[in-house]
Amino acid sequence: MPIIFNHEVKKNVFYTNQLSTDKLCSDKLIETNEDFEFQDANMNFQNWYFDGYRLANSILNNTNNIVTYNIKNDIDTVKFYFNRRGPAAISYDELGKKFSIQSGQYNLLYSSELNTQVKHEKGISEMFSLQLTRKRFFSLMDEGCMVMNGFSEEVYKDRPVIFSNNWLHIRPEIDHCIHSILTCQYIKEMKRL
Repeated sequence: MPIIFNHEVKKNVFYTNQLSTDKLCSDKLIETNEDFEFQDANMNFQNWYFDGYRLANSILNNTNNIVTYNIKNDIDTVKFYFNRRGPAAISYDELGKKFSIQSGQYNLLYSSELNTQVKHEKGISEMFSLQLTRKRFFSLMDEGCMVMNGFSEEVYKDRPVIFSNNWLHIRPEIDHCIHSILTCQYIKEMKRL
């Protein structure tokens, strides 16, 4: 099943991404850049998939007071979310958690399927995410690139888990790295490096 965005009130689907585990694990870089409108807002949604990684960036320009939508994602990944701009209220069904987050905060979570409700206030919001397949996540753990004992144990047991009950602050170095990825002018195959 793809990633699906739907309007919370009207219940109609306004965006579908045909992402599959096969695409996510492709040895070639797959890149998409899409624009769509819903309620009184428009969103630019960029995706990059390769070798068990998914990078995504969404920029929402909201002229209404509040924009609310639901996301259904059944791609089995560990998800890092970086809220770069704009306040949002986010609720994760599988985790039974609700958060009010501000610009410059991040968290990571795992759930084999994730149903999310998102509310954005008027203005511009930007969310960047890095998603790793479980195989890629455990490969990085084995290489010593990441140490998250309690979190990784829950991922191993295939249980929904969030890294921190309080969203953490994005360090300037991390935000600079995200900015560099998003503004990289190299052709597709060079971006993958």
